[in-house]
Amino acid sequence: MVDIVNPSPNRPISAEITAATIAQAAHAPGGGWVVPPDESVIEASPLDAFTPEISSSDLTVDIQSGEAFIGGVYLGRDTVSSVELAPSTNDQDVYVGADLSQPDTVIVGLGSEFASGDPRIRIARYNTDSTGIVNPTSDYRTIGQAVDVENRRYEGGLAESVAKATSASELDGQTLTDVLRNGRTVPIPLSRIQDTDDASIVEFVPASTTFKLLGVTLISESGGVPSGVSASIVDDSGTERFSTTNRSSTGTVDAPLIPISGQQAPLRLRIENDSGSTQRVGAVFGYYLE
Repeated sequence: MVDIVNPSPNRPISAEITAATIAQAAHAPGGGWVVPPDESVIEASPLDAFTPEISSSDLTVDIQSGEAFIGGVYLGRDTVSSVELAPSTNDQDVYVGADLSQPDTVIVGLGSEFASGDPRIRIARYNTDSTGIVNPTSDYRTIGQAVDVENRRYEGGLAESVAKATSASELDGQTLTDVLRNGRTVPIPLSRIQDTDDASIVEFVPASTTFKLLGVTLISESGGVPSGVSASIVDDSGTERFSTTNRSSTGTVDAPLIPISGQQAPLRLRIENDSGSTQRVGAVFGYYLE
């Protein structure tokens, strides 16, 4: 495997991996979670949950292999990554994430190695002296599928009752499986869109239901940020309720990118090309209905 990132530039989106990626990652504290060391998403054998290993005698952190769901992206790396820390420096954060401008590129490193908009989660924080890492250090990984509602956290693989939620009362009595089932991940496949034209999909939102946009990723043929292309949400009156030109945008179930309440027949999830030329672009939308 080495590195796998999905969705990734320059190859088709894998439906098997994408099925619930955005919905699962957007529910998690900090924007993502690490697959446990006794589980696997696509590997024949489980990986090592990006476990950090350190020594007090040098400034190197070895991050073991792992898989994760982060900000609407699945990523996996089956090799060890070494991160060199600065001497005599406190609060050095090590992250795992993805470079969405390159195909199948996982990043494990300090914050300076990530571009703005790259999905990432913090693995650990370290303090150093002149020769090595000073204990204790902090491990920030969320290991296992996680759902976070305000002031309450539900973690692990068991479909236990998500009850008495303080900020999303509609979740009362639902199992973790039910909560994730209400999350949707919908791609607009990479295709040629002429200037001033658009491509869209539709979603019917029933009355007494709230549409919560949890994530949007724009995809270009080159792998970079599509120039002059926007992703938007348009309600059934034709009003644009949300729009972004960022490569990747994420929210949470408690703080979505946009909530839209009440019946929408239909709601349009749209990408629009206003670049002045034909482009080959696509997008992935993640949202939650409650």
